[in-house]
Amino acid sequence: MYLSEAVGSRQAPVAETLQLGRVYAHLAELEALYPDFEQWYWGKVAPDLSDGRRGLFCEEQAGTLAGVIIAKRDGLERKLCTVWVDQKFRRTGVSHRIFKRAMKWLGTDRPMISIPHSRLHEFRGLLATSNFKQTQIARSYYRPGCDEYVFNGSLPLD
Repeated sequence: MYLSEAVGSRQAPVAETLQLGRVYAHLAELEALYPDFEQWYWGKVAPDLSDGRRGLFCEEQAGTLAGVIIAKRDGLERKLCTVWVDQKFRRTGVSHRIFKRAMKWLGTDRPMISIPHSRLHEFRGLLATSNFKQTQIARSYYRPGCDEYVFNGSLPLD
């Protein structure tokens, strides 16, 4: 595991900046789905880890990052912000194992999550075996022409 569940508590040692860089290297592909993902990761996620508003949950297998969940908990939200599993480790239970740790940290079994329509099929297993209920479709929310399917909450609309 790159980062322990202590990341997302009230302490984030300086050495973890290097680990955050290693994690980001795997997540960088998400920029194609979420414009400004890099800015969000370094500008929101990294600082929020040190004050406990976000948690970073990882699984490593054979020296390779297999999966990551970035979660957010604050007075308003209990949310799965990012769920990523390397292609080689999909359908092996990685997301379910990380999901359990993130749910414990979030203190809920009904977190909010939004998924782009184009990737909804990739999440069917997790959605079917967990406590998710679709509550919103946000049209062109992050990218024009790409709808976000929202479960257990809602995205703010203008």
